[in-house]
Amino acid sequence: IAPFGNPDLKQPTARHYELGLEYQLRDDLLWKTEIYYKELDNIIVSRPAADNYPDLSDAEYNTLPNYTNDADGDTWGIEAFLNKNLTDRWYGWMSVAYARTFRRNNLTGEDFRYEYDQPLIINTVANWKLNENWEVGFKWRLQSGQLVTPLESVTGPDSEGLYTPIYGDLNSERLPVYHKLDVRADRTFRFASGWEMDFYGEILNLYGRQNVTGYTYEGADYGKKVEVNDLPTIVSFGIKAKF
Repeated sequence: IAPFGNPDLKQPTARHYELGLEYQLRDDLLWKTEIYYKELDNIIVSRPAADNYPDLSDAEYNTLPNYTNDADGDTWGIEAFLNKNLTDRWYGWMSVAYARTFRRNNLTGEDFRYEYDQPLIINTVANWKLNENWEVGFKWRLQSGQLVTPLESVTGPDSEGLYTPIYGDLNSERLPVYHKLDVRADRTFRFASGWEMDFYGEILNLYGRQNVTGYTYEGADYGKKVEVNDLPTIVSFGIKAKF
């Protein structure tokens, strides 16, 4: 039987192409746009089941390495970025990105979307200096849901009462859109001896969005589909000292 690893594996490689434009709208406002394309080669994949090698005997199949460099892929995208420097007591930035990433398994001929393919990502950050001692801000993020491989049906039960799940195409289902809002307030105390203390309060996922991060299935027959959610609303406080 072939060893678990493959000492002949090559390092995956990538070729990057990028074009960017940057423009200073005014002293405190910068706009930037970038487009890119990336080609990936020698991606490592595990060898498919023996059913994919009808011309090989079991003994011949068992001599093949478990992992090979027989996959490739490509990624492309565009991102717009707007940055506001501190003036009139506030500053912040916003980015909007659209990207796609694909893979191809050359052993099976299978084309599929990469697990971390998230077409749309939006980030917005802003902070206000209310006065010399107080600062408040927020961070809002929206992104396309992660890809998952769906459970389509089950077979069974077998003689031992067990069911076998049957999955659909790899990464063919997308989870719901993910978004959340975090807010924070900082209060700075300055002392005559020269040191400072910063007290802050923070609320993560302010509006309690139940972001779905995956699914689990309950029951021996996988009959109940249950959502797995990200963290709920979390309130925290802290103190930082500067000497």
